[in-house]
Amino acid sequence: MKINLRKSMIAATAALSLAATSATPVHALGKNEKNFLLGAGAALLLGSLYLKSQQRAQTQQAYRTPTYQQPTYQQPSYQQPTYYQPTQPAYASSAASQAFNSYSAAERRQIQAKLQSYGYYRGSIDGSFGPQTYQAVSGYAGATLGTAKLSSVSGAYEVYSSLLY
Repeated sequence: MKINLRKSMIAATAALSLAATSATPVHALGKNEKNFLLGAGAALLLGSLYLKSQQRAQTQQAYRTPTYQQPTYQQPSYQQPTYYQPTQPAYASSAASQAFNSYSAAERRQIQAKLQSYGYYRGSIDGSFGPQTYQAVSGYAGATLGTAKLSSVSGAYEVYSSLLY
């Protein structure tokens, strides 16, 4: 801003000095004086045009988008990865599953077939203890001997024996 103010002051001083000299009649001046006044007027005109172009350039520079900055690299922090740890469902470690898995494959399929015939089991007869078998055994025990029997292994054997024999 100081540069523009300085140039403006110089231009204003030149204009005032020229205005004072141009007040004298032009016809009284000689050829050299006329050329001097024409040069001074041209300098004044060009100076004002130059100042306007400088102001326009500063205005345009103020509205420019910022220049691209190269991103800086930061060392990533290391975190120990967490791995999926599947949890066993509640029925998988129950007394009912322990007792069921102690039977032979044929007996397990027979238990599932009996539960299916009573309408408690809707899965495939595969002899494995899964969620459908657990629901079927719980439903059957609740309707006959009570679900409290399934809380112990001996009680679960009692429920399965009632299905087998």
